Amino acid sequence: NIVGAGLFSLPWVLQQATITTGLALGLLVGVLSSMSFILLAKCCERSGSFRFIEMGRRALGPTFAVVVQACCVCYACGSCVSYVVLAADFLVGDNSGVLAYWSPDSVVYGRPYSRALTMGGVGLFVLFPLSLLRNLRVLKYSSTVAVGFMLYGVGLLLAAAQVHTTDLA
Repeated sequence: NIVGAGLFSLPWVLQQATITTGLALGLLVGVLSSMSFILLAKCCERSGSFRFIEMGRRALGPTFAVVVQACCVCYACGSCVSYVVLAADFLVGDNSGVLAYWSPDSVVYGRPYSRALTMGGVGLFVLFPLSLLRNLRVLKYSSTVAVGFMLYGVGLLLAAAQVHTTDLA
């Protein structure tokens, strides 16, 4: 979730800042993340426990585990909501979604309620059945296909960048 949120927010951040400022801030966040992992490792060594919950419980008391679990639940719920919103934007968008190209006359595209209908459909027919699975091993084939599509998208992006660079020259 953290990597996904970072990847989704990075283009927006770089658009708002200059390339120098954006890269400097990215480097700063990377250094701070590294330092926090080193600090966690040292705390685990001193406490003699190599589980984050147990280390926190020893340092901050028994209620630490409850607070951490509540934070994780809130973070996971927020991530799920953001993925549904992103999926709806990808499908219907502002005249730029996939449905605009595949079927502009479809029931969901071009209506005032299309985004809400798409979010509800994705949640009900895609995410809810996936949440009922006890074992995610069945998703290994679709994950492999998804990696292939991501590589295809990277190829399209590089080709478009090459065409754009050639047009400027």
